[in-house]
Amino acid sequence: MILLYIRHNFILTPDNYKEIKIRASIPWDKFSDVMRGVIGPLKSAAPDCNLKIVIDICASTQEGFNRRAIDITIRETLRQIGAEVMEWIEK
Repeated sequence: MILLYIRHNFILTPDNYKEIKIRASIPWDKFSDVMRGVIGPLKSAAPDCNLKIVIDICASTQEGFNRRAIDITIRETLRQIGAEVMEWIEK
């Protein structure tokens, strides 16, 4: 569920915001909608927009995740994109 949506014209009111913080729980299959409907408008609303995205990923399964697949795909992707991993918990 997306808890908060910011429209482009909402940000550009006469009383402009200097900072916007959004914390939302978003279904994984709606992440591209967030990029298009939230991140994109924020970036285009102000040329000097300093945007930082911090995500919490919580995944669980009864069968367990393949450790090799996690290392090869997820850890490597995070390394390649220059992500700062602040916490990594495996159970």
